[in-house]
Amino acid sequence: AAAFAVFAAIGRSSHSSDEGSLLATAAPFMLAWALAAPPLGAYKDRTSALQALRQIMPAVVAAVLFGCTLRGLTQDHMPAPPFWVVSLVANTILLGGWRMIYFSVVERTSNALDEFAKAIVDDDD
Repeated sequence: AAAFAVFAAIGRSSHSSDEGSLLATAAPFMLAWALAAPPLGAYKDRTSALQALRQIMPAVVAAVLFGCTLRGLTQDHMPAPPFWVVSLVANTILLGGWRMIYFSVVERTSNALDEFAKAIVDDDD
């Protein structure tokens, strides 16, 4: 949800938009992600950072397409084609970047905890 809020905030500030709220702007994309991500496997376990990135791509594409459609329906006109492209690129970068950072932190933390636990268990004193 944070990635979509950041996307909406960037878009609203770059277009100097005072219309509606940040949440209302991001909501179609958040809803689309919530509906698309679980069945498309975005939350499955992964074994590498690259796999973590690849794993979300079908959900990102579906969420952006569905989010743009929902946004168009709520505004009584479909967004222009460049908006669809910018939405896809920006959300891929934001969600992919977040996923890579999260994976790296979890992997390092998990490895450190494993080493710590091994050191305690293997203590020969």
